[in-house]
Formats: sequence, C-alpha cells, structure tokens
Amino acid sequence: MLQASPVSYSNYISAGKYVVTAKIDDPVVRTARARLIWAANTASATAELGVSTLMAGTPEGLPYRVSTLGASFAVKRLLQETYSVKPNYDLFFLRHKELSKNEDSAYPLPTDFLMHVLPQAAIVHTRDPAVMLSCSKRRINFVYEHHHEDYQRGFSKYDAVDFKAPFCRAVVAITSAVADELASLGVPEHKIIVLDSGVSSASFIRRDAAAAMWRRRLLRFADQKLVVYAGGMQEERGIAHMFDAALQMPDVVFVMCGGHEQNLKQWRARMRDDGLSNVKILGYIPHDVVCELQQAADAVVLTRSSGLRTAITSPLKFYEYLSSGAPIVAAKVESITDRDADKLTVHWYDQENPETFSSTLRAALDAGSRSKGPIEANVDYASRFTWLQRQKRLFEFMGEIPVSVTI
Repeated sequence: MLQASPVSYSNYISAGKYVVTAKIDDPVVRTARARLIWAANTASATAELGVSTLMAGTPEGLPYRVSTLGASFAVKRLLQETYSVKPNYDLFFLRHKELSKNEDSAYPLPTDFLMHVLPQAAIVHTRDPAVMLSCSKRRINFVYEHHHEDYQRGFSKYDAVDFKAPFCRAVVAITSAVADELASLGVPEHKIIVLDSGVSSASFIRRDAAAAMWRRRLLRFADQKLVVYAGGMQEERGIAHMFDAALQMPDVVFVMCGGHEQNLKQWRARMRDDGLSNVKILGYIPHDVVCELQQAADAVVLTRSSGLRTAITSPLKFYEYLSSGAPIVAAKVESITDRDADKLTVHWYDQENPETFSSTLRAALDAGSRSKGPIEANVDYASRFTWLQRQKRLFEFMGEIPVSVTI
C-alpha cells in the first residue's frame, strides 16, 4: 500500500527551485483541465519529496485579486479542494500579458516569467515546448513532457532545442507510442522516459459512509445497479458505448462525471432524444466526490472508441479506478493492457466491436463483486503509480541536478 513517509530528496538540487509550469498561458487552477491536474500533482509530489518547488501560472478565472498574501493562501485552498492535492509549494502568478521581444517571435513568453521565474530555477519541468526552447537557449536544466496535445504536435522549432546537451535532463513520454514520436523528432533515446500519469493519493482513502449515501440517493430500487464513468466527454472516449448500453439496461443507473460544456450539451441532447431516465450527466464535480461515487459503484467503466488516439491514451483513469477497489469494465487499449493485466481483476471489452461493452458490463454486474468489498489486488497495484512514485522514478532517471548556468 502507500508509503507513510516518503524518502526525502532535499539535497536533490543544490540551489534554486524546481519550477513546474504546464502551458505558459494556463491558469494555476481550473476545473476539467487535465494539464492543470498534472501541474498541481507534479508540484505537490516534488515538494513532498523535500525539494523546494514553485508552480507558475496565470490568475485567470480566480474569483479574487491575487496581490495579497491572504489571496495566495486562498488560491492554495482552492487547489486543494479542486485537485485533492497538498498545496505545499510556492506559487508565482504570471500577471503581465506583455511578451518579451527578445524571444523567438513565433513563440514569445511573458516577460515576468523570463525575469522573475527563470532566474529562480534550478530546473524547469514543463509541457510547453516554447518554455523548453527558452530553457535550452539559456542552458537552464529542463524536463519536457509530451502528451500528444495539439499545441505540442504543432510546435515547429524542435530542431532548435539541444536535446543532447546535459541541461536537457529528461524528456517524458506519456506512452510508448509518444516515445517513438519523440525519437522521430530527434530526441536521443537515452533521454526519453515513459511515465504514465499518476493517481492521487487521496483516491485510496476509503469513503464507505459517503458511498452508501450516494447509493441511497441514486438508486430507487433494491435491484438497481450503479455504473460510474469519470473523465472527458469527447466522442473518442466511447461515451456512445454507454448510451447504447443504457438503452438496453434500464435497471442500471449510469453516472457520468467530467467533461467540457460543449461536450456535455451534446450528450444531454442525446439523453433527451433517447428518453434515457437512467443516465445522469453531472459534469465537473470535485475530485473527492468522484472518489465517493467510484467507491459506491457496482462497476466503473473506462470506455474508448477505436482510432489512432488509442495509442496515446494515458492510464491515469485506469489507475484511479483500480484504487477505488470497484469492479472495472475497460476497453482493450494497448497502453493499458500491456501492464501486468493478467494480475488484475478487470472485465475487458473490444472497442473495435462496441456491442461487446453491454454484454461485458452485464457479466461484471451479475458477478456481484461489490458485495465482497474492495478488490485488494487492484488497489495494491494502483499504489505503485501515485504521483509521488512517478516523480521518484523521474528523479532516479535524471540523477542529481547541478546548479544551472543562465545566459
């Protein structure tokens, strides 16, 4: 299970801070944004390991001004409530929209990031290739993470980054397929490490009373079953598989959490058109509540449509589902099934044949595993993939960080 007290890496960097920033114009906190979940959890895990950490982002969307110390504490509380993370790191708010004229004209960065954040940095951990390029030019230690996002694939200056230099400490690929893509961009293979997105330590907390409350609230009859999905609501996520199953399984209540508003409108319209009273689309809800619902479920589902993007699917939600201890029905996605799948209790379906989802789900529900308590083998396996463990693997890959030399 989870370690009670992680090993300290307090001497990991000899001077300066471990700077975390997602995309340079991202806010420090916003709901339903995977990049920001990554940034908050990466910063928290790094700080928990004893490393002085700073996370940079804009104050966009915050309900108050951030010019006071009290406001900074309020933002940290908001981070904790939104992402279930310990806000044990410093924050820097990128307030100024002025862009530096000294940077690459195609990829300028905010002046206050260059003047006030980079001088503090012993190393910069980012998902923004423009930030990586700036670090490379200044010979600042950096870690770049590639998650196959549109802005990453559209970046045109990878050839200007010195990936072979010692200040390129690591390039993180979210899946093996993304690692191959990075190698084709000229990143040396010995600089690439494949790291799955982590699972929050908060996911492992048992919430039996809250789970029982959700079952009372959502299930009207004793013989009804509860199925929970959490994640994006884009079509590629296989949402249609659940709608098709809901039509066939009126005794099952399908609860869907997450998604952006434009996607939610689409699926709510279909829900009305199909007359589905057994589908509940909740949209964004806090992470702690998602955990309660997952532990309340008779089954949690990880659907996915077939297509090219299945190769770059991160197992993040899979690990979260495992940590809930609930029975799982999941698509046979390569990035998931290639990891000790035979040791786990999972009901797999073939996303190439979506009709198999309904029959697989019915078999999982008929097995009645929930009444036997959490599936401990699944929970134990997921505990190896927390954000803390992820960051430790990255540190061990990079080795100790020397003082950076800026130009």
